[in-house]
Amino acid sequence: MAFLLILLYFLCDHSQYGVAHKNTPIQTFVIPHSHMDVGWVYTVQESMHAYGANVYTSVTEELSKAKDRRFIAVEQEFFRLWWDYVATESHKKQVRQLIKESRLEFIIGGQVMHDEAVTDLEDVILQLTEGHGFLYQTFGVRPQFSWHVDPFGASATTPVLFALAGFNAHLISRIDYDLKDFMQANKQLEFVWRGSPSLKEKQEIFTHIMDQFSYCTPSYLPFSNSSGFYWNGVALFPDPPKDGVYPNMSLPVTKETVHAYAKTMVANIKQRAAWFRTNHVLWPWGCDKQFYNSSVQFSNMDPLMSYINQNSKDFGLTVQYATLSEYFQAVHQSDLVWDVRGSGDFLPYSTEPHQAWTGFYASRNVLKGVARRASARLHAAETLFTRYRISFPDGPVAKDWALDKLRALRWAVAEVQHHDGITGTESPKVADMYMQHLLQAMMEVEELLAALFLLPHSVLNPAALSPTSEQQDNPKTLEQHVIVYNPLAWNITSVVNITVGFPVAAVFEDDRRSVPSQTQRSALSNATYDLFFVADLGGLQQKKYTVQFSGSPGAQECRSTFEARGVIFERRNVKEWNKAGRRLLPVHNDYYKLMFDQDSNLLHSVTYLPEKRRVRMRQDFWEYQANGDVKAGPISDNYIFSSNASAVRAYQAVEMEVFPGKIVTEIRQYFYREEGDKEPAFSIITRVPGFCGREAQCHRLEQSYSLGPLKLNTEVILLTSTSLGNNRTLYTDDNGYQMMKRKYRKFANNTLARNYYPMTRAAFIEDDLSRMVLVSDRAHGVSSQANGQLEVMLHRRLWNNLPWNLGYNLTLNDSSVVLPTLWLMLGSTNAMSKLQQSEAVKLQHRPVVMVIDQPKMKKRSSPLKSVVLPPNLHLLSLSVPGWNYSSNHSDHLNNIRRGEGVTPECDYNRVLLRIMHLFEEGEDADLSKPVTINLKDVLAGLGEVRMFEERSLTGTWDVGSLQRWKWKTADGEEKAGKHSESQVSGEKRDPSFTVTISPKEIRTFFVYFNTKREREQRKKLQHFLGDLALLGSLQGFKYFQPWLRGKEELLLTVVNEDLGWRSPGFMVSRASSYTSGSSCNSSDVSPSSSSPSLGSRGSSPLPGEPPDPPASHAHSHTKTPPLTIRKPTSEEHLLPASPSEREIAVPEVNCTLFLLAGYIKYGRPHAWIRSNHERLVNIGGTDSMVKDTPMKLKSISDWQTRGIRVWDIINELVCLCTVPAPSNPFALDMRYIQSLPVTERFLVTGALLNFLEMYVVYGNRDELHYDKVLEEVKPLRRLHVRSLLEVEQQALGRRSDQQDHFASSS
Repeated sequence: MAFLLILLYFLCDHSQYGVAHKNTPIQTFVIPHSHMDVGWVYTVQESMHAYGANVYTSVTEELSKAKDRRFIAVEQEFFRLWWDYVATESHKKQVRQLIKESRLEFIIGGQVMHDEAVTDLEDVILQLTEGHGFLYQTFGVRPQFSWHVDPFGASATTPVLFALAGFNAHLISRIDYDLKDFMQANKQLEFVWRGSPSLKEKQEIFTHIMDQFSYCTPSYLPFSNSSGFYWNGVALFPDPPKDGVYPNMSLPVTKETVHAYAKTMVANIKQRAAWFRTNHVLWPWGCDKQFYNSSVQFSNMDPLMSYINQNSKDFGLTVQYATLSEYFQAVHQSDLVWDVRGSGDFLPYSTEPHQAWTGFYASRNVLKGVARRASARLHAAETLFTRYRISFPDGPVAKDWALDKLRALRWAVAEVQHHDGITGTESPKVADMYMQHLLQAMMEVEELLAALFLLPHSVLNPAALSPTSEQQDNPKTLEQHVIVYNPLAWNITSVVNITVGFPVAAVFEDDRRSVPSQTQRSALSNATYDLFFVADLGGLQQKKYTVQFSGSPGAQECRSTFEARGVIFERRNVKEWNKAGRRLLPVHNDYYKLMFDQDSNLLHSVTYLPEKRRVRMRQDFWEYQANGDVKAGPISDNYIFSSNASAVRAYQAVEMEVFPGKIVTEIRQYFYREEGDKEPAFSIITRVPGFCGREAQCHRLEQSYSLGPLKLNTEVILLTSTSLGNNRTLYTDDNGYQMMKRKYRKFANNTLARNYYPMTRAAFIEDDLSRMVLVSDRAHGVSSQANGQLEVMLHRRLWNNLPWNLGYNLTLNDSSVVLPTLWLMLGSTNAMSKLQQSEAVKLQHRPVVMVIDQPKMKKRSSPLKSVVLPPNLHLLSLSVPGWNYSSNHSDHLNNIRRGEGVTPECDYNRVLLRIMHLFEEGEDADLSKPVTINLKDVLAGLGEVRMFEERSLTGTWDVGSLQRWKWKTADGEEKAGKHSESQVSGEKRDPSFTVTISPKEIRTFFVYFNTKREREQRKKLQHFLGDLALLGSLQGFKYFQPWLRGKEELLLTVVNEDLGWRSPGFMVSRASSYTSGSSCNSSDVSPSSSSPSLGSRGSSPLPGEPPDPPASHAHSHTKTPPLTIRKPTSEEHLLPASPSEREIAVPEVNCTLFLLAGYIKYGRPHAWIRSNHERLVNIGGTDSMVKDTPMKLKSISDWQTRGIRVWDIINELVCLCTVPAPSNPFALDMRYIQSLPVTERFLVTGALLNFLEMYVVYGNRDELHYDKVLEEVKPLRRLHVRSLLEVEQQALGRRSDQQDHFASSS
């Protein structure tokens, strides 16, 4: 029915929307490209050696030879390997120039061209982010178009993610052959796709479907036996030919062949033009493994295109080299109105009537499981390392070492998302490559997790390195320690399961409180035991548990542990099932009652107790018998599932064992192919939680399965048969992002296989009353072939004699044992809709459990604070990406230009945060509402948030500046032009840290925390600003004079030469007659008509304000240090709040002005020169014109690590500036002080005395001038006391005069 509706939709008359410029010549965009599979038949290393490195080397060289040539680069893994290990400096310089000229264009920009059917949302985002981070950091490039030409079907999630990443257009190719034929005939291959029913037009994207020729140039040449337009031939493995001659090289373009080539190319272009609405034709030039010899490619295509253009009137078209952006720009400017496609996807995918590409949903189940497990481990390690960096930036876990390990796993997880990777469609050696990369990187991340869990947070804490008292008393205690970490930002109750060697054990928390636990014989081995215990964990929180073993049952310390014992039910043969249903065994908890049939040993029914809904249910294993002989009919292989008959039962007998328990009750079902087999072929282990804790824990039935090795040419399914009336309709997830309704469709051929769909995280069937949900730990194929049934294809083992498959070793003879996990839930549709999204996330990100032997050291630290989001928000990412680029795009481009060829240091202070709303609009009355959170409050458990910026999905765009193209659509909702993402996604920076997240939104932020060190530095800075304020109130020093300028700035005049007869304090504090005749001239500041004094200091002009004209002075001798040149550093970008705008040349300068500041935004003090830059250039800048570069003072450098005070900086400046260097930089000008009026003298001496006494108490006693300062205190104190007496005498005299005046007037 759905297909008929689609058909009717496409049959609508679209002539009202017009066709662009059909009377004008066809404009052909020839797009050179090479499709480079990151895997498939050959390993990455083999491909790089045979052709990959040569692609980028030769393309770079050939593009540089002609300005009209173009090339698009797609998969970043190959390019990054070439850039890091092959490219010369000359090549890198050429690449940068080609990018600048927009002739080399990066498309998609992810590490790989990811599969769209069986990849998980989080992993797709990861591989995009890794590729985009490299491109943006290295080149300042942000890809804006996709080229998804080879994934086997198209998901509706992919266009949403690309839109969130800032893409303007999306390109796909592989959709159902019959649907493509229809769309092609009706000019519907281009449309606007709104992939999310909740986001709708907010994240729509223009989409182009390639025509029947797909991404390859037509290979047929009517005048030649060679493939067409592939002049470099076919790549050779394992080594490229030494003579450069490859197999199947096309005929050269010569005078004799050029017309024949032109006719063939023009005919193909016109054929394609008839399928599109504009006169712009995208003509991809390339295919798999092309352009490894770009010289021969371009040297043949250049004259061919020239010939066509010279005869364009005859041919009716023009051709030009182009990038993908040039094509889409032309289409965008055509100003047509486009059809809108809703949230439907293009899955499954078929190429022919009997070739449904639905088999790969279940191919290489082990690889699919390892890839998802690696992704989950990466997420846990990222969140834990981020916590560690924020809380313990100086901890013993080296940040570079940690980031290297995280990056290795990021690379491995990103790599396997390739459309011939996680799909299982690769050759065995490539599958081994993926596994090796994943497992090796996972082992390294395990080392990182161990370090983060076990190492003390400070190597300076000796208590952390001491053995515990328990270890000292009993070094041979039988115990293990288990660290459990919750990688989710939700509070959870989880049943932890570990394998132990003793039957009797007790579990304790760190405070020695016992934890409910249970032991039982292991399902894996009779020599080991399963230990279950309940862990309550806050969001992003870890706990350590101690497991103590006892050799005797019933030991005192083990009384809180329940010992479960199994009850075995005898093996039942299928032939005896006519008696089934008479003896039912109940297993229940607070939410479910499961009934098992003792006559069949199969599940009989499940009742959802809160609503008393009973559903008949049976689970068992069936299999499809695959054909392996191409002569006998359609075959199944890595890609294709083809079956001429329904599935058959895969077993003859079932055995059951039940372990009733208090924590879990476990039901083990073993399925035997033959009744007399000793070993089962399949098994189901169902765990029914008994200790519910938080409700969601008991809403799920946890099932794990064991299958394999399979018989050859069998495809095994788990068949769940229920009494639900679903009419063969099921729902499956698109990449874990959204659920898709899958109605059963009938086809003329291959109906069974074409009704299979990918399940990445979840699938469910329902009727009007109940819903049964399965969530999975890896991707599978699912279908509903009969009413009430849901089948999951878990494993495949195939062989066929198709020459193509045999030649590339793609027969899928997979003899592995697979151990997938599914969680089953049953209840009302309303109850299940609240749970299924979060439960799928919880299965993906189960707690990390690390078992260690008795530690030699005990880490004494307070528990981590929890980080908790609302139940409808998921912490999608929390990581330290390490990419180093400015958040401001213009600044970043300038930095790249200044530092070409220099790899920037990793940025460890920027935290990448992604939060996703799990629910669709209208899915739930409460949980589908927009959620407003305060990021500062939510992340308080990590640390104090200082600032956040909202970014695009991969972090490379500021959403405030992101303006994606908008397209005219048939529904008229949007107008053509550009649209700012900030209008959609909300605020970029909100001083209140408040963010509102709407249904299905994914919001990405850069978050900056105040680390412990920064908090300490801020406290130090406040002390420094206090010192600055104190110093700014002083006058009377012999060698310098401070002027306070606001809360953060101090202007400091320092004498250049000690002339011995006046000080700057004397000058600036006396009469205004010194204003124009002062020997202390500032280039940036000069006194006004009234020189600044103690009472008028606040009126001094800002640096950069026009000063009074300087007067002439006699030339004074100055010491000019030699010029030194230094390399630019990040310090050079720290401009003062009062920048120097111009400098006034004066004939005599005996003073130098400095700006001393403690800006909160910089977090530390800095000093700038404000006059006489040439004189002190070796301290302050690269050359004499650098005026706003901070000075490189030792005292300021030491400020980060030592208790530096403002007087240390003054001391260094005076000693650098004044000649000869004074023995006491804080010497007082007593003549000037004594000349002050008595009241002012009293105040000045009191302030100076306070400052010097502080110095005596807190200053460095090892300084040579310390004793000199101490000597200044005594005479100053005497002068202060004398001044006090004089003030009192004056006061008494005034009082006496007032009394005399009063008496006389009386």
